[in-house]
Amino acid sequence: MEWYEALALLLGSILVLMAIGMPVAMAFLAANIIGAWMFMGGERGISGLLNNGLGSLTNSRWFRFRCSC
Repeated sequence: MEWYEALALLLGSILVLMAIGMPVAMAFLAANIIGAWMFMGGERGISGLLNNGLGSLTNSRWFRFRCSC
């Protein structure tokens, strides 16, 4: 798949989802899941997406700076 086809697919899916009334954040999340499925190897891509997201959510360095705990 050429880069312009991938761009059209992902931007098109975001625009279609927002056109049918889906919130912007959910449309971008859905496009990320579609992209991970197509370009990162199916189910392995989804699990990689989740592992990367979980790693950034559990990083408590930011929490220590912002909280006086």
